[in-house]
Amino acid sequence: FASSFETAQRASEPGGTMAKRSKKDLTQELAPEDEAADLQSDLDISGDEESESGTIDDPDERPRFAADQDGDDADADGEEDGDEDDEDDDEEDEEDDEDDGGPDSDTPAAAAKAGEKHEEQEEPPSDVESVDNARDAVNALDSKAKEESESGPESDASGLKPLFADVMKDDTELPIGRRPEDLGSDVSSDDSEDEFTRNRIGNVPLWWYDNKDHIGYDLEGKKVMKTIQKSEIDKLLQAADDPDSWRIIQDFKNDREVRLTDTDLELIRRIRMGHFPNPSFEPYPDLPIVEHPDRIHPVNGATASKKRFVPSKTEGRMLQRLMMMLRLGKIKPPRPPAPEVFDIWADDKEDAKRKGHTPLPAPKMPNPGHAESYNPPEEYLFDEKEKEEWLEQDDSQRKQDFMPQKHACLRHVPNYDNLLIERFKRCLDLYLVPRALKMRYNVDPDSILPQLPSPAELRPFPTEISVEYVGHTGRVRSLSLSRTGEWLATTSEDGTLRIWEVSTGRSFREYKFEGTVCGVAWNPVEDIIAVGVEEELFILDPGLTVDREEEEGEQGETADRPPTLREVLRAKLPEVNTDEEEEAQKIKDTKKPKFTFQWKRPHGNLRDQGFRFRIKHTAGIKQIAWHHKGNYLSVVCPKATPTRQCVIHALRKQLSLTPFKKMKSAIQCAKFHPSKPLLFVATMRLVRIFDLQEQKLVKTLKSGATWIGSLDVHPGGDHIIVGSYDRRLLWFDLELGNTPFKIFRYHTRAVREVAYQKKGYPLFASASDDGAVHIWHGKIFDDLVTNPTVVPLKKLSGGHKLVDNLGVLCCEWHPTQPWVFTGGADGRVNLWT
Repeated sequence: FASSFETAQRASEPGGTMAKRSKKDLTQELAPEDEAADLQSDLDISGDEESESGTIDDPDERPRFAADQDGDDADADGEEDGDEDDEDDDEEDEEDDEDDGGPDSDTPAAAAKAGEKHEEQEEPPSDVESVDNARDAVNALDSKAKEESESGPESDASGLKPLFADVMKDDTELPIGRRPEDLGSDVSSDDSEDEFTRNRIGNVPLWWYDNKDHIGYDLEGKKVMKTIQKSEIDKLLQAADDPDSWRIIQDFKNDREVRLTDTDLELIRRIRMGHFPNPSFEPYPDLPIVEHPDRIHPVNGATASKKRFVPSKTEGRMLQRLMMMLRLGKIKPPRPPAPEVFDIWADDKEDAKRKGHTPLPAPKMPNPGHAESYNPPEEYLFDEKEKEEWLEQDDSQRKQDFMPQKHACLRHVPNYDNLLIERFKRCLDLYLVPRALKMRYNVDPDSILPQLPSPAELRPFPTEISVEYVGHTGRVRSLSLSRTGEWLATTSEDGTLRIWEVSTGRSFREYKFEGTVCGVAWNPVEDIIAVGVEEELFILDPGLTVDREEEEGEQGETADRPPTLREVLRAKLPEVNTDEEEEAQKIKDTKKPKFTFQWKRPHGNLRDQGFRFRIKHTAGIKQIAWHHKGNYLSVVCPKATPTRQCVIHALRKQLSLTPFKKMKSAIQCAKFHPSKPLLFVATMRLVRIFDLQEQKLVKTLKSGATWIGSLDVHPGGDHIIVGSYDRRLLWFDLELGNTPFKIFRYHTRAVREVAYQKKGYPLFASASDDGAVHIWHGKIFDDLVTNPTVVPLKKLSGGHKLVDNLGVLCCEWHPTQPWVFTGGADGRVNLWT
């Protein structure tokens, strides 16, 4: 039956052997007496083609149906017996021919017997025995397929016959999980998808509906609700209860469960084995044979011959011959390249090959605008005044080299007189234009800027003037606060030293000197003030606090205790033998006598005002700084000799020391370390750190500034800030290196003073000749990994006026509050809070 169907189908195909013969001619040629012979010939052709294609005779490729298992088993047994008994091969072949009715049968009776045997095995309809022509065979197959599809899958043992009947009928593939009766009219629909689609959302991702109670919409626009929501425990219980639960697959898009049938499993099995889903599919169809004597390319899709993929023996012999010649030395391998020889002592710049410049595109000319048009708009035309101005201007001053003119049409446009001149200038531009290759980076500006906190989050910091201290008539050179922050000492060029009450702004005391008062510094331990007046240093006890002796006398305490610094300063100096002094003066030496710092007691009015000592220096005093213990005092005299530019005075021992024998540059300022025996000395361009205990240089910081003017040390001791006269503020981190960690150029003129807030607040300030004071936030972390955070907070301006191009000359922080005091060239002192 299958052989007759394939013969009829092949005859009806356009490329078959009987394509040129119509079905009517075929019916007339098939006579009743030739039925058996034609059937036998059809069976012979079908048997040959089946054996060649391998779709039916091959037991591995043919699906095992439940209906024909008996017949296949009998054939398989017969073939195995034939393979085991080699002596009875001829008899077994005859019996197999008689049983199977194969292509070896030569008589019509044998063909009829083979048809009966095939009917018993495959259970086909018996209408094939009375086939008159190919059309009757096709009609009988169609009727049988319809009956089996109407009877449902229960009439089949495996469920595969209705599927393959439909496939043979109209080459329509049945989707997985659907039966033929479920197709209906969808088989011939225009839908691009073969499977039934309930959810009509298209290719929309299903995770869009994760938070919804539905997963889409159907053809009528109704929501497709979520009904399949099984947990892993439910699936496990279902697998234990239902042995066929492995057949169930979930279609989440259409919200349904599909049970795989035997037909679906058979299709899946064939696909996984690498076979075609349809057993009757012919992968290599026969092409019409056309004789072309001059053909050079194959015209069939047959499998390549064995010689196409088997190694050539001729090429193998050639390879053996070449290997033999290589072993005998007749064929020599290529010589290795000569080693590269170069001079390791040669100059690379001279020997290196210079590469040419990167070719750059020529500069483009600007595109013509409306003014170059032969019919420009009216607003581009010159009026009489503009024409006169254009004619009077020089060629280099004109914005455009021509005067716009309006013409009625293009043929009225005259010749352009400046054409050759413009072409010549264009050639000069191409020849003389400087071309440079500029690297361009696409960088987000926000990613370059550091992520700094907002100034509003870093409060408190000073923003406005709270108290004004009015009284000085000259420039305020320096100021200093007491250790409690209650008193403020200021010095001015008018020759006065004033002590102010911080809270009220009242001038509590005033001291007058004959010269210019250059500097002042309040002792950090006791109420003692060091004042520099030109070349002399005065130690002053203002008497603002009660002595410890008076307190103990009132309380009746007489316990032994070390004397305070104020008590030491009040004690009398030991008398010096005048005779020895006279003898020393009489000694005449060719060398210049060595200068010594003499500690003298003031007399008269100065003694009554509280001045304890008077020390003479060789040059004008610029800066004074106390040690954190209050026993030592450093004085800087930039114009003195190199050995006396920095002097350290010990108040308890009443000695003066010069720690440096020679300095290459003039010392500008000096500060003690807050906790270690270190001294920071700033020259014009460098900052040197000396260890006073071991008497050696520890580190040298390179500022890169032209002239350093001020210096201050952080309370932690690991960071310093430096102000220079070239408008720079430098931040040094001593652990990172000897170069500035940060450089700020916010001031427009010279930076006169820098100062840290010593206790409680991460603030520092810088005063400049531009009349402004900048407040900064500088937070330092203790983890030794995070860099300091420096944020500019506020620019305090308007508090001082510029006098002789000088602005704010000094600034100082309150010891315990976020307040800053400033003194300017206008003689004013302000408190910013």
